[in-house]
Amino acid sequence: MKSTQNLFLIRIDNIPGTWRAMSGGGATAEYTRDYSGGSTTPDLLPGPATHEDIEVVRTYDPVVDEPWIRRLKKRVGRHRTTITKQPLDADMVAVGKPEVYDGVLLIGITPPETDASSADPADLTLTFATVGSA
Repeated sequence: MKSTQNLFLIRIDNIPGTWRAMSGGGATAEYTRDYSGGSTTPDLLPGPATHEDIEVVRTYDPVVDEPWIRRLKKRVGRHRTTITKQPLDADMVAVGKPEVYDGVLLIGITPPETDASSADPADLTLTFATVGSA
């Protein structure tokens, strides 16, 4: 069965709860096409792979989130943790192996925006640098 975006469970070690959205983590590498004299077919010379930053988002809960946010704001750029992305089936049961990002580095905490005339969710966003999944 094919999956939809809502069939994943995102957890971050030592942070209570789960996350609504996750983006990033993709890998790319630069390369050079190197032609030998007289050849029309290049050799591909690869550079090192790099990975996109990961962003996770959920609706802010002041009771659950405020204690750990206060602690981690002081550790941005130093705090390392693990993010786990587990595929689920239509009954919300884990299937297959989770994608695990070990040693991700917290590089940003974006608190919720505020607007007195809005009923939109108050999104909390964390941004992590990664070297890829295990």
